[in-house]
Amino acid sequence: MISWALWVASMVLPIEQQGIMAEQTWVTVNRSALPYAPEPAALSLFTDNRSLQPLEVQATDTGWRMLFRERIRGPIRLYLDESLPPAPTPPQPAADASAAPALCYRVTRPGDTLWHAGQSLTAAGQDPYLMVLALFASNKERLGHDPDGLRLGDELACPSAEVLAQLAALDAEARRQLYRRLEAYGRRLQR
Repeated sequence: MISWALWVASMVLPIEQQGIMAEQTWVTVNRSALPYAPEPAALSLFTDNRSLQPLEVQATDTGWRMLFRERIRGPIRLYLDESLPPAPTPPQPAADASAAPALCYRVTRPGDTLWHAGQSLTAAGQDPYLMVLALFASNKERLGHDPDGLRLGDELACPSAEVLAQLAALDAEARRQLYRRLEAYGRRLQR
């Protein structure tokens, strides 16, 4: 089977750098240039003699946005491999409860913190900051975006493999700095 790639962008695509964190970039494409949601594996972005694959593709009002692990500065060329089928649109919600994220921590003591939860779930010899940050990222809504918002009886969902991989890509010092910023944010919320 011969696979060929369709060149989606014959011009330099504008880069929308929203949500850059830990050297990540969102690249947007209008629906007129790409009428369906592509699978991340079908896309390749070429910039500075490098080829990058997106971590995820999300629908927007005007088209699609793709998350890349590196900070990208134009010009870029985006290629689509049409031999791979498009992503199902819209994604179908899970019909059963087994698709819900697993719960991996329940607050049983007053004064329990996100740090205690993360440390208790960290394997020996691993960086506890990774699990603490992953727990926060996976439970922001439950915590009210407050890292110190744990209450007796709260249950925390386990982080997904994607969240863990994104945070594991950071070096240990970057995770510590991110945790310090998270703590400072929690202190500001309590004022």
